[in-house]
Amino acid sequence: MSLSTQSATESAVASAVAEDVASDAASRSRGGLQRREASLFIAAWMPVFPLQAAAGGLPQPATIVSARTGPLDLVVAANGAARRAGIHPLMSVSQALGRAATLAVLVRNGEAESQLATRLLAEADHISPRIQAVGPDLALMDFAGLERLHGSAAAAAARLARALGGFTLQTGIAAHPAMALIAAKCGLGEIAAGGEAAALARLPVGLLADLNELTRAFMDAAQVSDVLGLLSRWGIHTMGALAVLPRAQLAARLGPTGVQLQAIARGEALGILQAAGAPDSALERTLAFDPAISDLEVIKLAVSQAAQALTPELDRHDRVVDRCQLALGLENDPRPRLYERSFALPTREASVIAAQLQLALEHQPPARPVYSLALRCGVVHPRRVQARLFAAARPDPAKLPKLVARLGEMFGSERVGSPRLIDSHRRGAFALQPFTLPDELEPPAIAPSSARLALRAFRPPRAVEGSQMRLLRRAGPWRSQGGWWRESGDAQRWAEDEWDAEICLAGESHPAWYRLARDLTTQQYYLLGRYD
Repeated sequence: MSLSTQSATESAVASAVAEDVASDAASRSRGGLQRREASLFIAAWMPVFPLQAAAGGLPQPATIVSARTGPLDLVVAANGAARRAGIHPLMSVSQALGRAATLAVLVRNGEAESQLATRLLAEADHISPRIQAVGPDLALMDFAGLERLHGSAAAAAARLARALGGFTLQTGIAAHPAMALIAAKCGLGEIAAGGEAAALARLPVGLLADLNELTRAFMDAAQVSDVLGLLSRWGIHTMGALAVLPRAQLAARLGPTGVQLQAIARGEALGILQAAGAPDSALERTLAFDPAISDLEVIKLAVSQAAQALTPELDRHDRVVDRCQLALGLENDPRPRLYERSFALPTREASVIAAQLQLALEHQPPARPVYSLALRCGVVHPRRVQARLFAAARPDPAKLPKLVARLGEMFGSERVGSPRLIDSHRRGAFALQPFTLPDELEPPAIAPSSARLALRAFRPPRAVEGSQMRLLRRAGPWRSQGGWWRESGDAQRWAEDEWDAEICLAGESHPAWYRLARDLTTQQYYLLGRYD
């Protein structure tokens, strides 16, 4: 049997397609493959993206964006007025000017495109936490279960368009990602669940050439163009006409490619929302200045803007910055001027990152005008610790570095830290190390049930004279000494004898066991503690 077009009207074709797809869906439902109707997706697409980024919106007069490719300046994007004048992408700018004398020509701005793509994702993130950046101009959002938070999907899409005021945004709503993408690109608005085939039936089949986000998985753009040319010669001009062709005969003539294109035309391309991948270990933002700037305040403002541009991506991927590097390109200097900072407490606050770098700039301002700026931030996972029910309360990690710094200013940095035992026999010997918050605070140890003798230490030790105590029994002495090579009077030089002794102190009626020590340098006796 040869392929032929349908002689029915467009409405009849749409009805036939809907009935055909409905029967297939029913058979799949009986086989256990029923689609989940509760799903809902929103696609947001910015048409003529390079032009909107370069112009700050979509201008009405004929306007194009150009980029140099080899020796020629070629058209990258054109608005509707320019296309109606016969201008299309890949045409040289000189040819375009020949067709429209009043044509406005803008140069492609990669930095503006990057900022606009980041803004699109940031605004989409306010709608749904589950988003996918299909391209710089296209974001896909999973809206299932968010109606109570944002209202209807249409209201959420309208809110997103208002948030991107000044830019043209087309949104599509459907029960499946692929259909939402098609609705956005084709201007269909919202496609009801189960009505995908009827909604697509009247669209020209040539639109498949613009849906490379769906077709690139199984064929490249050149193959799609060849297949669409063949369908045109067969008289297949609409999605509905392609949808009702016999699938087996279509596969025999066009292979799996034809079957995939027909699945899109019938609204069967469901698609899968792929979560955005984790960011690299570092994020970078660059700025260029023409002409170069030498005003330090302007440079500090640019650093603040670069830090703020990274905040949406840090929020979206749940990352914090633990170190940053600022590289300034200076005029007539091949080596960039570097400023580096590390954070004791990783943060994602743009104001904190910018403040640290601005202090570095004030301390060592650049000696020459700056023509470029690159901010590179190392990112890590945020630290989260859940407190135990019976554990000691943890200090606030955000306030701890400031508290340690203030204590160091009040008492001296050498007197603030964490005590650590050192390898020495000197009584009470320890060293101070910089204070760091442990990953986990251990609960206090439970004392053993069996009774043991404990020494209640006196801090500081109590000086006593021989006349103030009556010695009843003793064990010892145990001598310890060290640091004999040091100068006399050095705290690291010591020599003493210790006893465990039963002593009755003057003014007490009952004796007790004490730890008794004698400094061999001064011959002074001390009570180190009492046994309980």
